[in-house]
This record gives sequence, C-alpha cells and structure tokens, in this order.
Amino acid sequence: VFARPAARGAESELTHLVDLRSAALAMGPAEAGLFAYAAAMLHWNRTHRFCGTCGEPTEALEGGHVRRCAMPTSSRSRSTAI
Repeated sequence: VFARPAARGAESELTHLVDLRSAALAMGPAEAGLFAYAAAMLHWNRTHRFCGTCGEPTEALEGGHVRRCAMPTSSRSRSTAI
C-alpha cells in the first residue's frame, strides 16, 4: 500500500476527497485494514522526523517502515515503525 497526505486544493471536478473514517464505511474489512495501516504509517513518519535521543533528523528506510538517525554515534540509530 502506498499512501501520502493529500495536497491542499487536490480536489477537482473529477475527484472528491473524503476522510478515512467516512471511506471505511464503504469498504470491506481487509480494505479498511490496509487503509488504516497506511494512515498509521503516514502519522508515524510525520511524527518521528527527528531522533528522540539527540534531536538530529532521521531518514526513512525500507519503504518508511524504518527511520534512522543521521548521527552515526546515536544509541538509537534505528527505529522500527508499528
């Protein structure tokens, strides 16, 4: 599953953006689960941009499932998502 936040003004006359909770009502359990997982990954990557130990920026690896501190000496050089 690939997901990214919607850009402001991304709606057009051919598209209509809805929030995940509203869309989940029209989905089956498997689809809703995938979309919930994608939303959780977006949130995790958005809220873990910096190392919790030294404050340096982190970089996303392995499709966003891992974030690594830019400081090679950091004790938290790898942090795994969800």
